[in-house]
Amino acid sequence: MATLLLNGAGRFGCDGLYQILRYKTYDISDLKVADILRKDFKKWSRVGNQDAAGLRFMVSHIGMSSIGISISQLLAQGDTSAHEIKIFQQLEKVRLLAIVSGYYDSEKNFKREVLVSSESAEIMKNLLQFFNVNASQLPMKTLALAGLMEEMRAFEIDRFTSRKSVERLLEEFSSTLKG
Repeated sequence: MATLLLNGAGRFGCDGLYQILRYKTYDISDLKVADILRKDFKKWSRVGNQDAAGLRFMVSHIGMSSIGISISQLLAQGDTSAHEIKIFQQLEKVRLLAIVSGYYDSEKNFKREVLVSSESAEIMKNLLQFFNVNASQLPMKTLALAGLMEEMRAFEIDRFTSRKSVERLLEEFSSTLKG
């Protein structure tokens, strides 16, 4: 089997086969927006209040999807990309969806961007206030992108910030949401 794989790689050899497989793993050219978001998606749940029967239930507030392309490339996937993001958010039943983008620009500089989509104006207002209070941990610039829906905002993170740092801040924000 290994010989067949090596021979199948032809002139690319073993390392070439690895590079081809690696490329195919991250190739999203044939994927729809929801499929791109689903590739690396996580949501946070916490125990909610008791219902009338005294049972506790899980409340999911925030979802995060990590992508390897810029937010503008994601939105350029089709004319209805922003709408598809909203539908994905509703299907996953999250009040706030954060799409964290990490990619290299044409000058080989690493860029980190975040698109947030909230279920309501109130949640977006609270998130923006939270980001302002925590600006030293996550310094951001607003990205003016065409095609964003009303409850969506996009930001470029000004310094190198790990996805885990963004995740920790979102978890902290999740704890401030009610119900």
